[in-house]
Amino acid sequence: MISFEEIKAFLPQYLTEDHQQRLISVLKSFPEKFRDGAYTEEQTVVEQLLQGDGVPDFPIVNLPSVVVKNGKALIISNSCDIATENKREIRPKRLSFCPIVDLTLYESALSEVGVSAQQIGSHVVEIKAQKISNIFYLPKAEKMSGDGIVFFDSLLSIDNAALDRNEIISKKLFTLSDAGWYFLLLKMSIHFTRMNEGVKRGIP
Repeated sequence: MISFEEIKAFLPQYLTEDHQQRLISVLKSFPEKFRDGAYTEEQTVVEQLLQGDGVPDFPIVNLPSVVVKNGKALIISNSCDIATENKREIRPKRLSFCPIVDLTLYESALSEVGVSAQQIGSHVVEIKAQKISNIFYLPKAEKMSGDGIVFFDSLLSIDNAALDRNEIISKKLFTLSDAGWYFLLLKMSIHFTRMNEGVKRGIP
């Protein structure tokens, strides 16, 4: 579960205390408004391939199975790292992404393994409130059949140069708004970079 004390720790340190409190106030109200404010239709933004974009037909594998299926994905890589104009002479950077799972299918899978309807209901409420650190909730977009979720611990990558950029952009499912993107960054920071594991590793 994400607390807003954790969120405060990940806010830019150059903000004044007043600005931090105002930003926290906005973030507290944002999950409830996420369905209405998650995506943008700004054409200059939609025509780029950006971090947080939803894309179809990406190769999905669930190790240790080696079966590859095409499915929806959320781009995790930084926008600059995957920009074609940023040439990498030594080692080209790969594009990292996470599969997008239909929320209804996830609920059905939980039910099939014996999770009670009450537990599933409570779990889904927490997912939609963005309170679970490793799950990012995606409300239904125009090109999605329903709500989706992303598990940050299901990260995959692909050769950036192997992608047909124009085709991907033309088929994009959604592009996050500023607010949606900031919330994605916030949740990724909490999931991937928490510095409170409580282990003394030793100082050389």
